Amino acid sequence: MPYPPLTNAQLRSKMNKYLTQFNDEGVTITDQTKHNEVLASDDGPNAQMSSQFVYNGMVRWKLTQHDQDTARWPANWMANSVEELAAVLIPT
Repeated sequence: MPYPPLTNAQLRSKMNKYLTQFNDEGVTITDQTKHNEVLASDDGPNAQMSSQFVYNGMVRWKLTQHDQDTARWPANWMANSVEELAAVLIPT
């Protein structure tokens, strides 16, 4: 049974928390943080273990838990801020 639906604000909070876990750059994490300021596709032993791939999976898993993993991620999501991507995944 899925959890209650996430609000956009709750999703942004989770995304900020997840970004903090990968933040070895010392970036201040806010809703305005662009994903490519923290994540990379080449920082793991292979593409499936990069911070970009793992973060994407964490967010998708959270959305799936709440039965909300239906939105298509923009091709350029790494250039989006937390706020911009959250607005696509859970429109306000």
